[in-house]
Amino acid sequence: MAEMSGVRVLERGIAVLSLLAGAEEPLGVSEIGRQTELSKATAFRLLATLVEHDLVIKDPKGNYQIGPKVLFWAGGFNKHSSLIHISKPYIEELNRRTSETVHLFSYDNRAAYYIHRIESPQKVRLSAEIGVNPVLYSTAAGRAILSCLPEEELRDYLERTVLERRTPYTCADPESLREIVRIARERGFSEENQENEEGIRCVGAAIRNSEGYPVGAVSVTAPEYRLPDERAREFGLLIQGVARQISRHFGFRG
Repeated sequence: MAEMSGVRVLERGIAVLSLLAGAEEPLGVSEIGRQTELSKATAFRLLATLVEHDLVIKDPKGNYQIGPKVLFWAGGFNKHSSLIHISKPYIEELNRRTSETVHLFSYDNRAAYYIHRIESPQKVRLSAEIGVNPVLYSTAAGRAILSCLPEEELRDYLERTVLERRTPYTCADPESLREIVRIARERGFSEENQENEEGIRCVGAAIRNSEGYPVGAVSVTAPEYRLPDERAREFGLLIQGVARQISRHFGFRG
């Protein structure tokens, strides 16, 4: 019983940390309790412990934000992640050649994550938060991953996923999405134009293992006005080549 109680406390602490990591501004204890479905007293006790260990910071107004200790944990992940270590020189070169932001994704257990980025040197640049789950059906990297899934797994994804319109341009029709995925499979790279976020265009390609299964993806993100169709195709071929080079380190020979 005590063991299960400890697990519940851990789960609640993780929920609080996840909430604060994604918050755009510090949150008060009442709001934290509301969003995590915890009583104010429970949230306060958890926060006090997290503050004590530098995982959360309490500001002078009594609000809370994510703390510096998480950087130590993130550094440990980066240090030991073979995908980041192997991909880094390739995506650095891709960033140099495109002058746009490059994102690296991992894909495992049917979930994708942003795990690394190299930002554009240009004044107007776009990037996603590290650790966030991208929406597979509306992002270029996500579609690249979908294009490499076995048919049964792709069908399962399409059947259980509600395709919501994230922007007026988002493809929300399963059959149309399947066609987009088919084209991405044929070309070796995928695109999305303002379908995940207005004003942003992305091109991506999947990183595959020895069995051809996706273990991640690489994408280039730019303002839509800086990435017209012809340039997007050029980037697509570049990204495809980079993804293939990285994939060879994981045994892919396709």
